[in-house]
Amino acid sequence: MSPARRAALTWVVGGLLVLAASLAALASPVEAFHGRNPLTGAALVLRRGHEAYVPFDGTWALAGLRERPALGLGLAAIVGLGFALLTRLSSERARPWGAGRMLGIGLAFGALAWLVPVDHARNEGLGDGLTLPTNVGGGMTFGAEIGTSQLMVAAVRLYGLFGGHDALRALRALDAVIAVLLGASLAMLADAAARTVRGRALLLAGLACVGTALQVMGYVETTMLELAALALYLGGAAALLSAGHRAPSAGVLAFSGLGLAVIAHGAGPLAVPSVLALTFAGGRFDLRRIAHHAALFGCGVVIPFLFVVAPRWLGDDLGNADGGGDHIRFVPTSFDWAHPPSAMVYYERFSPLHLADLGNALLVAAPIAPLVLLGLPWLGRAARPSPIVVLLVVAALFTFVIPLAWNHDFGMWGDWNLASTYLLPLHALSWVALVQALERTEPGTRWWTAALASLGAVQGLGLVGLALQLY
Repeated sequence: MSPARRAALTWVVGGLLVLAASLAALASPVEAFHGRNPLTGAALVLRRGHEAYVPFDGTWALAGLRERPALGLGLAAIVGLGFALLTRLSSERARPWGAGRMLGIGLAFGALAWLVPVDHARNEGLGDGLTLPTNVGGGMTFGAEIGTSQLMVAAVRLYGLFGGHDALRALRALDAVIAVLLGASLAMLADAAARTVRGRALLLAGLACVGTALQVMGYVETTMLELAALALYLGGAAALLSAGHRAPSAGVLAFSGLGLAVIAHGAGPLAVPSVLALTFAGGRFDLRRIAHHAALFGCGVVIPFLFVVAPRWLGDDLGNADGGGDHIRFVPTSFDWAHPPSAMVYYERFSPLHLADLGNALLVAAPIAPLVLLGLPWLGRAARPSPIVVLLVVAALFTFVIPLAWNHDFGMWGDWNLASTYLLPLHALSWVALVQALERTEPGTRWWTAALASLGAVQGLGLVGLALQLY
């Protein structure tokens, strides 16, 4: 069997194992996955939102499937079938999409976000969904999300100029606008990272059809701008690496996206180290490129940070960047169940409960990443990383700090938007690496179909499992 077929077989078998494990979890009593205090045996209660207290659920990514199993499994199967059908597209080299097509894809995202918003009554039971419209409607801004909250306040006031008084409706309109930016940015990344008609279609579908994207479907939270900003940075950086100085606008877009990510959310600076991979792509010490990127970094990142973020932080207003409601930033390495450090710390780092949370976050936001990384070694030289993949590796390593170590006040279930936002680089890495490897090896349509059907169904599980909790 050729290396390419071994890799495809790995993805098929791995996907089927994940699907089997998920089905076994769905067939088991949900109480079997509730976290418990090892001293008392009592169920561990999670504060999932401002007024939502629920038992800790070690399979929370599948909670929507538990509510409506037949519908959920059917939809997940349709997602897998959709990816399989995309493998039937042409393997010929594709022409560049161009700004018009990328904008059109973005507008389609925006229209979908406006026409099919999530149920806000369900949104209110997670994270800050209950209080955020009232807070920003009253003009409140937050030290950890300065750029985002200022934009939200501006949207509410702009809506008021047209006679509107519903802050929630204004935020949902803002969500749809941000969806346009997200869709266009993902299209730019797909256009730069894949070279065939089939590869681009698969890459765009893989990047977009994931639980993370539900943030721009009318979901009210503080990370929707950060998500789009990271996507703009990654898309612009990929375009810059693909076209170099032939596309000067790509550099402006990349560093503008990075600057927006830095001011939009307190953890945005975690993406900054990946600029080194962008500047020294291919290990080349190019003075012209270094000077160009330094100028763009200064104008696009440093100046916005100095004007928007630095004054608040120098005034000791860090907001939730100080550790949220309990001022505990990171999950502790040890945990005394008899004397918990806070009511919003639920476990110690690398405990089974933490690993369960992390596994659920991956299923929602980067579901195929472990499977793709497992199969790539079979491809040998064909899997040699491109400069775009190297950039995504660096970005993914640093942003993974948030789902791995940050102490989420509302747990990763209530703060799924926070964990999923910073899993975007890892998710993008998995799809770019997969598509680029398959384009180089061409293992055959049947192997493409089997691998993508399996991986797509896994991705569909996380997407549908979360969507059915919000619709």
